[in-house]
Amino acid sequence: MIGYWGALLHMKHHIIPRFYLKGFTDPDVPGGHNPYVWLYSFDRRVWRRRGVENVAAVAGYYTWTDETGRERQEVEQGLGIIENSVAHILRKKIHIQRPLTVQERLRLGVFIMLMFMRVPFQHRLMHDLASQRGTEILRRQLREWQENPELFEEARRKQEQRTGKTFGDITLEDLNPDSFTVTPNRAATIAASLWIAIHAAPALCSMGWRFLVSRPPAYFVTSDHPFFVVDPSRGRTLHETGLLIPGVEVTFPLTRNVALLATQGNEDAPWTLASSDNVVVMNERSVAAAEYFVAAPKPDVALGDFLEHSQDRAARARRETMDERYPDFRI
Repeated sequence: MIGYWGALLHMKHHIIPRFYLKGFTDPDVPGGHNPYVWLYSFDRRVWRRRGVENVAAVAGYYTWTDETGRERQEVEQGLGIIENSVAHILRKKIHIQRPLTVQERLRLGVFIMLMFMRVPFQHRLMHDLASQRGTEILRRQLREWQENPELFEEARRKQEQRTGKTFGDITLEDLNPDSFTVTPNRAATIAASLWIAIHAAPALCSMGWRFLVSRPPAYFVTSDHPFFVVDPSRGRTLHETGLLIPGVEVTFPLTRNVALLATQGNEDAPWTLASSDNVVVMNERSVAAAEYFVAAPKPDVALGDFLEHSQDRAARARRETMDERYPDFRI
C-alpha cells in the first residue's frame, strides 16, 4: 500500500490551488456536471472549458530532494495547511461579507503573498538571482583562495570530512565560474520564495483594505499570476516598487464576485459594489502579469479588449489608480 507521502509524491501539485479556482467556476454549470472554469491560453488564444483539477497542475512541482536523495513533500504539505485555513475564511467570512479578525486578515495576507511568490515566473526570477549571487560569491572566494592557497586546502579537507568523499583532483581553475554555470538548489529557490512571501504579509496587512463586490454578468477573473502591485504615481509595478511606499496599490481577485484592493496609507474601507468599469480594470490587472492562461466564469467576461491589446492596456493599468480612472469609485 502506498503511504501518505508516497501518494503525495505521485499527485499533481497545483501551482494555482484547486479551492481557489473553484471560486471562479461557471455559475451556470448544468446539473450532473462537475464544476469548470473557462480557460484562455495565450498559446492557443481560444476559450476552453476545463475542470479545476486539470488547471495549472504539475506532477511533483513542489517536491525537492535532500542531501540523502530522499524526495521531500514539506512544501506541498505546508501550502495545503494554509490553503485549508483560507478556504474556511472565504467560506465563512468573505462570501457573506463579514469582518475579518486580525488573525484571519494575516492568514489571508500570507495566502495572497504566497500566490505572488509560488508561481513559476517568480521561481525563475529567484533562480536567476540566486545564480547571479552564487557566481559573485564564488568569484570572491576564488580570489581569496588564489591569494591564500592554504585556505583552499583547508576548505577541501573540511569538505572531505563532511561528505566522506575525496576532492584531491579539484584545482582552483576547476572552480572558475567562467567555465560553468552556478545552478541553485531547487529546494533553496522555492524556500526563499516562500520565506519572502510569509515575511512580506505584514506589509500587505498594514495597507488599507477594501473588498470589491461584482454582480453578474460582470465577474472577476484570475490567471497564473493574479497578484498585481503598482505605484501609480511613478508607473512602477511588481518588482519595481515596494508595499510600504505611500499610494502603492495591490489588487487580487478572491472569487468571481469578490476582489481585494489594498492601498498603502489608506484606512480600511467598507465593502464596495464595483461597477462594470471597475471590474474591467481589476481584471486587466489580474491578467497583466499572466504568462500562460486566464481563468474565468464565462468566456465573455469583463476584460474589454485587453487580451487583444495587452501591452497598451497593461501600461495603463500601471499608470492609473482605480480612483483616478473611475472618479465614482469612492463610495
